[in-house]
Amino acid sequence: MRWVREGYSFQFTAPAVAPDDRRGTTAARVQAVGQLLGGCLTPAALRQAVQSPLPPSFCLPNHTSVAEHRSFVEGELLACLRSGAISIAQAGEAHCVSGMGVVIGRASCV
Repeated sequence: MRWVREGYSFQFTAPAVAPDDRRGTTAARVQAVGQLLGGCLTPAALRQAVQSPLPPSFCLPNHTSVAEHRSFVEGELLACLRSGAISIAQAGEAHCVSGMGVVIGRASCV
């Protein structure tokens, strides 16, 4: 379980230049990336993304529940920052920023 202790580093190859192999063809990978990122990137940025040696950078929007529960979200983020669980990324460090959402439910201890 070395990756648990040391983390895992993914090797990225641009979909348009990766060789065909057991994981699929170049055309299939380019199509899959287009389906995944098509709503997030402009057509020009998408064409560039499949050629780039680095994954494209993009941010996904937060769910409306984040604004509805702003004080809760801010409190949780501050707690995570203080504990060191998260840190603030500098411009250009983050490649994909996933949106947040708040789920309201009942916790039960059994």
